[in-house]
Amino acid sequence: MGVVYQVETVPAREVVALKLCFSDDDSMIKRFAREVRFMASVNHPHVMQVISQNTDYLPAYFTMPLAQQSISAEIIKGLSEEETLNIFKQICLGVQAIHNAGGTHRDIKPDNIMRMMDGNVVISDFGLIKLDPRDTTTLTQTAAFLGTRVYCAPEQLIPGGSRGADARTDVYQLGKTLYEMLTKETPALIERSKIPSGLTYIIEKATQQQPDNRYQSVGSLLDAVLSYVSSKSPGASPDQEYELIIQEITGLAERGQYQTENLEKLMVVLLRFAGEPETFIEQFDRIPREVLPVLARHLSPSLHRVLVSYRQIIESAIGNYSFSYAEVVANKMKAIFDHAEEPSIKAAAIAATLIAAVKCNRFAAMDVFSSMITSIRKSEDAIAIADILNEEIGYYEVIASQVPRSKIHAAIRRVYDAAVAKG
Repeated sequence: MGVVYQVETVPAREVVALKLCFSDDDSMIKRFAREVRFMASVNHPHVMQVISQNTDYLPAYFTMPLAQQSISAEIIKGLSEEETLNIFKQICLGVQAIHNAGGTHRDIKPDNIMRMMDGNVVISDFGLIKLDPRDTTTLTQTAAFLGTRVYCAPEQLIPGGSRGADARTDVYQLGKTLYEMLTKETPALIERSKIPSGLTYIIEKATQQQPDNRYQSVGSLLDAVLSYVSSKSPGASPDQEYELIIQEITGLAERGQYQTENLEKLMVVLLRFAGEPETFIEQFDRIPREVLPVLARHLSPSLHRVLVSYRQIIESAIGNYSFSYAEVVANKMKAIFDHAEEPSIKAAAIAATLIAAVKCNRFAAMDVFSSMITSIRKSEDAIAIADILNEEIGYYEVIASQVPRSKIHAAIRRVYDAAVAKG
């Protein structure tokens, strides 16, 4: 919408950046003026300042401090994890200030984040700013799409979707930006294997498809990142952090209570043990039995990430435990399975049960698996479970025939038939 030049002021001879709007379209000029007004209204060290402005006469313009470069240039050169998280903290503080001032940026990306001459990091380019709770500009009402596609939240990609953008839209774009800073790759696809293990959960939660499943504010996202940073400091121990959380959760559970925030933290810290299989299992087993249904019902995205790791760890490490440990796994997974509403949770729970039962050759655990698979009534659950049984068909073929075909949901029968034939 505008072009930026490096200029020198008269008579002060100060070098600044000048942004000009060459359009004579009334709606574009109004949008440019709105960008200037909002920037000028936010006085924060991590939001670009406005030095001077003119939006009454053509061409409209404003001046701002000259930046060294965008963060995109620093990503290309390569950033350490420490540098990345320091920059990201500043970005989050800037976006938080924008939200506190009643705006939603809607175009957060490395190109719009500037390194200033003093080393400070600021948010710039407010051309797509949405003023909450209203945004009545003609452009926003009629546009099918606003933003930079690879960073856009799913809700921005539907016709007129940018009108409904809120803080969670910016959270999504922050997650994409953090991924690019860490991996040097355009975030069209989030690949778990390329993210430091402690940050995987954070980025995946920030970039969830459904806004309700993301961090609900930039502050919550920043808190999660700072908790990760604290865990990396000398003397910090995930064991100590987990101990504090599990004690609080256990105390609440004894009174029939729970706090979603604590359970979210529990999932984050638990995933930090994923590289230590036996420690992961030990800590997972400390989760109170009565809390598992709560996780299944209310924290399914977080729990699913934990169960993905749990399933892999059970497969690799259950041989280090007594055969009867299969029942421990099966009973925990049954508690989750019975209360889960998301098909992916049911599928992950039944897969872990299957693996434990077969690897330990425990008939009691096999019975639990059988009760789970014969209880399936919904087609969406059956389809998800059929997919995961197909992935684990080497285990499923060992015990598939223990359940009559007539008791298996129709959507599972194809993989059932294949397993029985191989068995």
